[in-house]
Amino acid sequence: MKRLKPCNAGCLCILTILLLFTNSDCPGQPAQAKSLPAASKDSQDSVQYVILNNLAKDFFDSACKPAALSESEIAVIDSLTKEQMKTERASRAFDSYKRQFIVVTDSQGDKLVYVNGFCNWKNQTWLSVFVQVDDGGNCFYQMRLNLSKKKVSFFSYNGYA
Repeated sequence: MKRLKPCNAGCLCILTILLLFTNSDCPGQPAQAKSLPAASKDSQDSVQYVILNNLAKDFFDSACKPAALSESEIAVIDSLTKEQMKTERASRAFDSYKRQFIVVTDSQGDKLVYVNGFCNWKNQTWLSVFVQVDDGGNCFYQMRLNLSKKKVSFFSYNGYA
């Protein structure tokens, strides 16, 4: 898997890796491959999010199948994200973040989503390459949720160096 900057050290990186690769949300049969990114633009014609389902097997159990998101589902994700940011007392506005979504359907038919949020990205590589950095503070967040149940299972801002 191609990464922008590999995680070299630190408890946050180890915790994130453990969380991502030990998840067993989707027991069962292997998933079918699907990797067509989707993106959305805001009124200023700048892309705000992308769906990177080619990475689904790296974030979810192999029984999960890559899935799409509707505009109404993205609105629910955005609402849940804003609630989490309010709970975490975010110092940045939600609209300042770009988002990468990895979306799957599990064996029970629930839609699961991994959200990778970040701000101040200077180029368009994030449209096709998963953004991973060491530290970075509240300019970077990660979130896992069950969209079908509208339940967030994990939310964390990156730490500071």
